[in-house]
Amino acid sequence: MIRGALIGLLVVCSGPAWAEAPVISGQTDAGFIEARSAWLDGDDLVALNALKALSESGNTAAQILLSRIAEEPHMHRHVTGDMSRVARLDLLRQPGGISGVSWLEAAQAHSDLARALVESKANYTTDERADGTHFSPEADAGVATLLDYGETDLATEVVFKLYDGFFLRQTLDLITKYGDQLDPIVAPIRLATTQSIAAIDVLGEDGALDGDLFAMFQSQRDALAPELLLAGTHSTMSDIGHDADTQAFIKMHAEKVVSWGPLRELCEVSCPSTYSQCLLAGAASMTAGRKFPFASPVQSLISTEAYWDSPRMRGDAARRMYEVQSRFKTGASFDQCFADTVAGLAQ
Repeated sequence: MIRGALIGLLVVCSGPAWAEAPVISGQTDAGFIEARSAWLDGDDLVALNALKALSESGNTAAQILLSRIAEEPHMHRHVTGDMSRVARLDLLRQPGGISGVSWLEAAQAHSDLARALVESKANYTTDERADGTHFSPEADAGVATLLDYGETDLATEVVFKLYDGFFLRQTLDLITKYGDQLDPIVAPIRLATTQSIAAIDVLGEDGALDGDLFAMFQSQRDALAPELLLAGTHSTMSDIGHDADTQAFIKMHAEKVVSWGPLRELCEVSCPSTYSQCLLAGAASMTAGRKFPFASPVQSLISTEAYWDSPRMRGDAARRMYEVQSRFKTGASFDQCFADTVAGLAQ
């Protein structure tokens, strides 16, 4: 009976049907559309200055986009890195305090999306449900709002953050409720969460699973698509650097990881003769980072497809893989073509 109940927990119920995303104030303004196009074309200073001016005039879409770009160093450091600190803060943030203030602070007064983005970065508070289980009300509301706006990647990141914070039941609740709207890479987390709940609540505080149940969970893990395991859990730096089986697993399945599309494009174009080694090098460079390393800054304003197809994508992808030097050096050790290509594009 217990086993049947646990298996039932693994079934993801259909979430709410997709509805048209709410319009963000200012996103249809001609000035914003021009600034967005300039940014996608890689005309960074023109775009950032235009977004700054629009933000100062109260354009909420510009405030959200500029704040998200500011939070992602690989999207701006190639043009802001040589600026003085004062000039960089003036370009990317609104005045206030020692380091300026994120434009999200202004945008959240007029946008549920901006408010959800602010709350997704905070340390979640803990509340208690009627059954005694703990949850974060901010996370519940944040995931719902992000998905309303089509922010699949950011909503999925919140679910992973909850899991890392040991909000196990809430993690499972959200995956069950929104399973068809979250990214499929939540599958390993759904299984791991279910196993943890079984170990703690069903089978005792010592967290020990009996042999049959352990074998059942292991079998279900083995049945998951390898690319979901690869994208959803990552491997440790030491595994990639020293474990031949991990390296072989990555080379075999990196081709299937949807969120690594720009890495594959870079390897196909620049390193075709060392393609599989290039993929391994890229995976090592991104290990333990975001689940969506090449994500659009704001999917509701710039779709993933538009971002990936834009002239700026190769540079942003390279800077993303170059930004943590210890990881990049591990990746570079696998393929010299990858190392030279990424280092050149990242400058």
